[in-house]
Amino acid sequence: MDFPTSVELHNGKIRITFTYRGKPCREVLRGWTVNSSNIKKAGNLRALITSEIQLGKFDYAERFPESKALKKFITTKKITTFKELSDFFTDTKALEVSGATLLSLTSVVNTLLRVIRENTRLVDTEHADILHYRKELLAGTIINPAMPNLAGQGRVSSTVNKQMAVLSEMLKPANRSQFIFHAPHEEVSRLQLSKNYPDPL
Repeated sequence: MDFPTSVELHNGKIRITFTYRGKPCREVLRGWTVNSSNIKKAGNLRALITSEIQLGKFDYAERFPESKALKKFITTKKITTFKELSDFFTDTKALEVSGATLLSLTSVVNTLLRVIRENTRLVDTEHADILHYRKELLAGTIINPAMPNLAGQGRVSSTVNKQMAVLSEMLKPANRSQFIFHAPHEEVSRLQLSKNYPDPL
């Protein structure tokens, strides 16, 4: 009897293995009779679960409500949108930096939110999107929420480099925590510094 990848028999029952949030998981398929058809279905289920994990759509409790492994993940914070990541980042930084530094970081995060949009899904963000955001930061409209009628246009390279550094700092823990399984911020070059002075907004 041929077994698909990561499908095996354990104590006479069909068991699948997959990795979730960096931890190996083994789940016995309760009530599944051991036969060729169910073993093939187990391979398909395991492939579906792997796909859901990669897309950030996997719900452990829904798939395996009686699993003892649930306690390892039930309190794990789930972050899917850029707004949720922004809140997580600023909350974390509030414990690490001074009030003045936090104020500066929050200002940059708010700028990034206006460019990237609150509901943008992290799993949908690719390298090309990061390059687009960099271009928008460099050449797009500058809005000061306190003075919306005094909009400017474009930023100098040094300002954009600092903003992109914050974005990268936000996405690194998102990748390490496996909120996303890719690193769209990697290999984004710094802009060549211009000789103009930045707009204070």
